[in-house]
Amino acid sequence: LAFVVFLAAALTDLYDGYLARKYGDETNFGKVIDPLADKFLLAAAFVAFYLKRSEVTREIGLWVILVILGREIVIMGFRYYSLCRGRVISTSRLAKVKTLTQNFFIGSVLIRLVHRSLSERYPAFRSSGFDGFHQDLNTFSLWVVLFLTVASGVFYVWRNRHMV
Repeated sequence: LAFVVFLAAALTDLYDGYLARKYGDETNFGKVIDPLADKFLLAAAFVAFYLKRSEVTREIGLWVILVILGREIVIMGFRYYSLCRGRVISTSRLAKVKTLTQNFFIGSVLIRLVHRSLSERYPAFRSSGFDGFHQDLNTFSLWVVLFLTVASGVFYVWRNRHMV
């Protein structure tokens, strides 16, 4: 259920952005609120994974949460500061790739949790190859998420350094 809800939220967010750009219906309000909604969705998932502390989510330590949420808080503050000065900062392509990667990672972790749950109930779902591959995929994608999180944060600050 969590996977389906997360997938629906992520896909509707992508579709909403696509429609806004396609029809030229982007607003300053949307440029501020949409990234904020993304941050709440992603923060809720990462914090839930940290609190779950299972074998599947063991790599999501407190330091990972602090890096991801720290970047989001800094950029959110930066966006609101610039908004108070009359300037709207649009989301960069790098930040969009970061968000897409975060969504992929969260979806992948949720799929692995579903697989684990099904494997415990139904022996036919057990596959050591799938679980090992999936753990490696999650580890790799988490490092990509962390790199893009830091890189996009640095990029935002650098690109808008004249506002500081």
